Amino acid sequence: MKKLCALLLALMMIVCAAPVWAENEALPDDAVIVTFEGQPVTKGEVVNYAGLLGQNGYTQSICDYEYALDYVLKCVYVPNAKIKEMGLDVFSPEDEEELLTRAEELLQGYYEEYADHIGASSDADRAEYLRQAKELYEENGYTAEYVAGMLREETAYDRLIDAMELGIGEEEILDFYREEVVAKDREMFEADIPMYEQYTRYGYESSFVPEGFRGVIQILVTFDDADLKAYQAVVQDTASTQEEKDAAREALLATRAETIEDIYARLEAGEDFKNLIAEYGEDTGMQGENLKNGYSVHLDSMMWDSAFVDAAFSEEMTEPGCYSQPSIGKFGAYIVYYLRDVPAGEVAMSDETHTSIKNYLQGPKIYSRFEEWLKDYEVVYDEENLALLLAEGELLASQED
Repeated sequence: MKKLCALLLALMMIVCAAPVWAENEALPDDAVIVTFEGQPVTKGEVVNYAGLLGQNGYTQSICDYEYALDYVLKCVYVPNAKIKEMGLDVFSPEDEEELLTRAEELLQGYYEEYADHIGASSDADRAEYLRQAKELYEENGYTAEYVAGMLREETAYDRLIDAMELGIGEEEILDFYREEVVAKDREMFEADIPMYEQYTRYGYESSFVPEGFRGVIQILVTFDDADLKAYQAVVQDTASTQEEKDAAREALLATRAETIEDIYARLEAGEDFKNLIAEYGEDTGMQGENLKNGYSVHLDSMMWDSAFVDAAFSEEMTEPGCYSQPSIGKFGAYIVYYLRDVPAGEVAMSDETHTSIKNYLQGPKIYSRFEEWLKDYEVVYDEENLALLLAEGELLASQED
């Protein structure tokens, strides 16, 4: 599905953008460059694939027509021919219905992304943005039926790859994961906790977890802003004595003394910490996975309030099941519970990573097989048109620089 999403976006860019070479075409788009089993491969097709390949980083230029032509023959026409020969493009009515449903869901996701990007102040505005997105896609030909056709082609291609029996075993995939993926993450993060936190905070799925993280949950008790600022003014003043800082701490805690005393009394009586979070906690993040597994905190953490880290690693926190004394920080008093030790080392390979590695390892073998199969088909070049096309590509590439 992700391959199709990327392809849709790339094709939209090609459809909506005006080609830089449009004014100086040496050949018309319908000029035949080569025939494959009698099927014409035109300049327009080669140029479009060159743009797609360049925009997605497969080539250094969107005008590398030689590479694009080779790609079109080996990676488009050859597999399409094999799919038809093997009957892999035959779908049942139930399959067709499922493909159409998937297409509708995929397009709806794009409509939602469009509306989210623009932003809406009301339900009516959002409905209008969704309508605009649907209209934009349909104007460019991306109806549910068209996308279902793309999904059909992708599914048929996947069937072909499965039928090729390329011999990529689980042991080979696991070895690559450990030697290439895990080793890289270990090198990056093992001795750099702040970097690990920064990467994972913004969506990077690390295959390695450094030693020393623990999962903690908390009851956040907030204070009146004026009271908290008065306390912070004392503790941040370099002229304040420790006695003055301690007094300021006690004075601030006294403003929520009843709540804090109730919490500790109930903890000492054996009540479940999570139940007390539900009753007393003011941290809106304490829900879902955060409540289940805890915030992942390290002694060298930089992404958390230092007072929160201090509480998570205070002397009371000797093992899971322990809880801290109140630690006052930027958001209030943190009463922290040691939920678990976060397993360190290699992270189990996700299905998505497994698929990516398998595809990567299969790539050279797939290409080699396509290259061999190409020899079985009749391919006839129009030498004159080919020479003109390649010359045009070289000229346009030089203009890109």
